[in-house]
Amino acid sequence: MSERLNTGSIMEDKLLVFKCKRGNADALRRIYEKYRENLLIIAGSILHDASEAEDVVQEVFAKFIDKLGSFELRRNLKGFLGVCAANAARDRNRLIKKTVGIDAVAETASQVEGALDGIIFNEQATKLRAAMSVLSDEQREVVLLHVRTDMSLRQIATQLELPTDTVKSRYRYAMEKLRARLLEVER
Repeated sequence: MSERLNTGSIMEDKLLVFKCKRGNADALRRIYEKYRENLLIIAGSILHDASEAEDVVQEVFAKFIDKLGSFELRRNLKGFLGVCAANAARDRNRLIKKTVGIDAVAETASQVEGALDGIIFNEQATKLRAAMSVLSDEQREVVLLHVRTDMSLRQIATQLELPTDTVKSRYRYAMEKLRARLLEVER
């Protein structure tokens, strides 16, 4: 059943991309509405700043529009946009750390925690977000892409142009860290 729904979503995405290429603004709006929240969560989890996450999502869609003429949807659009958002968020994170300094980033992250609560609503999600913060950027990216875009680890490896074993080990180590951290929080 889930696979049939996923196939339907992929077919809808292909049709929407086809319409976008022909200048249909409603199709582009549908793609934006369909994936915006998912991309905000991915970018917000990496950046820890809702405003920066929103900027990243806007940047991802602006680049998507710029490249639309030559864009070919080969896999699922949700996964493609998710990888774009994760990459853009990591790039922005590096830029922020270079221009502001690591201490200021930590201070800013704590100041905007209230803003992230607008994205993540319940207590369990807040605990999970705190646990996710102990992961490296690479581990967090793999977990978020796997969970938020329903991509297999092999698909993520292909999208990120990494060996499948590397992606699998990042995911395995991330899950071990998350389990340990969540058990710690429960005590």
